[in-house]
Amino acid sequence: YRGCGKHSLVARVLASLETDGVPAFDVAHLSGSAHAEAAPAMRELVRQLAAPGTERRASRYVDDLALVSDELGRRRAEGGAPLLVVLSQLECFALQQRQTLLYVLLDAVQSKLGCIVVLGITTDRNVLELFEKRVRSRLHNNRVTFGHAALDDVLAMLDDRLRLDDSDYGKAFAAAWT
Repeated sequence: YRGCGKHSLVARVLASLETDGVPAFDVAHLSGSAHAEAAPAMRELVRQLAAPGTERRASRYVDDLALVSDELGRRRAEGGAPLLVVLSQLECFALQQRQTLLYVLLDAVQSKLGCIVVLGITTDRNVLELFEKRVRSRLHNNRVTFGHAALDDVLAMLDDRLRLDDSDYGKAFAAAWT
C-alpha cells in the first residue's frame, strides 16, 4: 500500500542498528522510476559507493560492475560495513526485460562476496510473479507486508512527528504548538 510507512520503517530500523553513531550498513538507494535499467542503476550505485571527494569515471556497464564487485570484495576483506541496497519501486526493476540488475545484485548476495543485502520496496503484492526464473532462484523470499494504517496509528505518527521539544524552541512556543 502507498503511504503506509515502508521507507520510514527502514530508516528507523537502520537508525536503531547504529552503535555510537556508526551505521551498521552503508546504504545505497536506487529508485525504479529513475534507475530501472541495469546500466544507469549500476552507474548510480558506483556513484553512491564512491568515497567523498573522489570521482570514478567508469561509464560502461561492465566497468561499473567490476567496480562494485571490487568494492564488495574490499569490504569483506577489511571487515567493513555491509552494503544495503534499497530498491524502491521494485516492480519497475522487475518489469525490465532481462532483469540484469536484480540478477547481479541477488547473485552477489549468494556469492563469496556476500557483503551485501538487497531490500526491495514495492506497492505491488504480486511483484514476485514478475521475476524471471533465474532471479527467483536467487531470492530468499523473506517478505514483510504492510496493510493500511489505522486512524489511531496515523494520528500517533503525526503526533510523534509534529511534537516539539521544549529545548528546540522554548516552552512557550512548544506548548502553543502542541
